[in-house]
Amino acid sequence: MSLIQLRQSRLMLTLIVFISINFGYSQVVISNFRPSNVEIVPSVVVIDSTSSTNFICVDHESHHKPLTVNLSKIIPPSEMKITTNQLNKTAINIQLEMKNYVGIFHLLCYNDGEKSKGTRADIIVKASPGVFQLAERCRVYDRQYIKCLIRAPTIARAIQNDYPPKFEFHEISQSPDHTTYISRVEFLKNESTSEHLVFKWKPTVDGEFPDRVQMHMKAMLPHFDESSYYFDMTPIFRITPKFTVQSESSTGIRINVTPTDPPALCEKSILPKLSMALNYTWTLIDSNRNTILDDNLLSDSTYRVCMKCRQTYSDPDGNPVCQEITTLSKLSVLSDRYYLIFITIILILILFIIFGLGFHFWQSRKKPQDEHVVTQQIHTMGPLNSYVLASPNPIPNTPRRKKDSESLLNSDDTDSDNEDPVIGNSNDQYIHIASIEDFSEMSSPPKILFPCENEFILSKNCTIQNSEIFIINAETDLSLLTTNQIQTWLRAVSQINSSTQEPHINIIRGGDEVEIPLYRYGNHVIPQHRYLFKQNINKRVDCYLYENEFNSLTSFDFYDTCHGTLSLKQARRELAGIYVYAGNETSLGLGIIHVETTNSFQWFNGTNFYSFDNQTNLKHGTQLVLGFETMLYYNANSDLTRYNTKINDIIQQANISIENHTSNNLEMFMSMEDLSCQRHQRIIHEDLRSLIFACTIKVTFKCSLQVGSTCWIENKHISNIRLNINSFTFITDRKLSMRIDA
Repeated sequence: MSLIQLRQSRLMLTLIVFISINFGYSQVVISNFRPSNVEIVPSVVVIDSTSSTNFICVDHESHHKPLTVNLSKIIPPSEMKITTNQLNKTAINIQLEMKNYVGIFHLLCYNDGEKSKGTRADIIVKASPGVFQLAERCRVYDRQYIKCLIRAPTIARAIQNDYPPKFEFHEISQSPDHTTYISRVEFLKNESTSEHLVFKWKPTVDGEFPDRVQMHMKAMLPHFDESSYYFDMTPIFRITPKFTVQSESSTGIRINVTPTDPPALCEKSILPKLSMALNYTWTLIDSNRNTILDDNLLSDSTYRVCMKCRQTYSDPDGNPVCQEITTLSKLSVLSDRYYLIFITIILILILFIIFGLGFHFWQSRKKPQDEHVVTQQIHTMGPLNSYVLASPNPIPNTPRRKKDSESLLNSDDTDSDNEDPVIGNSNDQYIHIASIEDFSEMSSPPKILFPCENEFILSKNCTIQNSEIFIINAETDLSLLTTNQIQTWLRAVSQINSSTQEPHINIIRGGDEVEIPLYRYGNHVIPQHRYLFKQNINKRVDCYLYENEFNSLTSFDFYDTCHGTLSLKQARRELAGIYVYAGNETSLGLGIIHVETTNSFQWFNGTNFYSFDNQTNLKHGTQLVLGFETMLYYNANSDLTRYNTKINDIIQQANISIENHTSNNLEMFMSMEDLSCQRHQRIIHEDLRSLIFACTIKVTFKCSLQVGSTCWIENKHISNIRLNINSFTFITDRKLSMRIDA
């Protein structure tokens, strides 16, 4: 028998014994201990970056499905080679050959199509730590902290490939209690690369970064040999210039520079935006000047203004910071002057109008003052609840009512002596026209609403005993209300506006179930005395409920009379607005903001629409642009002034954000960046105002499996797009199904 045949027979014998042992094991304990019917041996391996190792994957239950091998991450063939050899229907041999790869990953083995039921082996690839070297002098940023860039290719690659970093730093100083830098060092993994490590220190004393500070560094990665390195932290200073630019004239701009402490050497450059010059022309800026004027530019032209700073001449140049500015056109400068003249003329006209209105108002008050004198004299004659003065002239042959005649004849002498000469003529007649309630209703202007009782007093602020006369805002439209409804509305609005209670604002999402109680225990509201009004953005008031009876002329289907609640199975935008609900003793307000998180949801590939249903599968690294809209419906123009202010504040502070959470691993398949939103407002059906967030965001699709594999996403909730409003967060309700090829 040849040597090759002998090795094959030994291998088959070993496999038979292995399978027999595992078969017996599976018959006894698999139901209690093994989490998967697929087993891979060995389960943990620590190997060098240039060595090879073998694994055997066995399926203890034949499913008539082939075994599949995969990796937990994408590793280039230049760093590792994987080969498989099918031993029989239930076993497969796997060989991994390392080609200078360093890191940690998992070897996956499972039945085809049943990845979740498979198993894995943990593979740790180590190497010699190599040599450390300071890549450049440490840099101080805005005199707040210092960063050092250490070149360590092997350690850096290991950390990038999921090795847990572990470092120790010790500052070489005469006393451990007097060190230059705080002992807590921050490792900046996001800024580190596969070649360099980046560390950040903060000084013990703010702003002090002395030269020749020596630092000792030790790297202690698992399974790596411990390595150490000493380096000098003599810094160079990196200063970010802070400045603003504004147009002064058609040929000049102003640069406002924020001074640095201590003063730095800064330079500026001003070039046309479309200039093809590759080299900037830099001019040194006087450190004592905070304002720089440049008036040698072209009108109506766009310029690129750049600045860079460094601490000393020996420091390398800082990174330039640039802004763009457009000079004013000559025409706009002239138009600004004409605009000022026009505004001045308008102001003069407004002053003339105000003086004219004041004079007219002064003239119109003469008549009410005269009537006030007459009314006071009538009041001295006796009760006027049933009488009014019909005419200052005698009306002959008009009979008096007996009761009234007797009342006048029985008046005492004092009354007759003090009679006012204006109405003292005994021939004046008092005709019983109507009760004072009817008279007030007929003679008052349309906007004076409550009937008079007992005594009627005309004065500057017209009042009635036990009642008030409310003067309505000229913009308020009460044309759809009856007199009694108007009285209830005005009384409620006055009570709500004078209340110190925080405005009650509800924010609801379209489609959600709504249950908003209007009447709570302790409101002292009798069920048959319930009133409900709503005011739109044009200040028209609709009465939905009066004394617990619906208004048949309005379409209102989301008030539950029995429980006193606004109720809907699915909220609609018509629910938004300003409500006033009142009882016999209590009046309360309610503002509702309606939210639609994703009114529109559209994908774009460049400038073309993209559909997941009709177009080819996505690939790892594909970039698309997602466009979506978020809508807010509200009313902030009502007679409830405090509610208007509160709703406006809520709307102004609302925003869209992208947030990743551990509860949703969406970022494993999609990375979102460059969120851009614009705010648009419009009026809906003359009743509501809407705020629209029109947003776009760049989405990169990812599949971290081995090349040739596929990532499937089914009904994935895109929960990282969020609307933030009034401390509440609304998550988009959109879901996505797609396939990403690795």
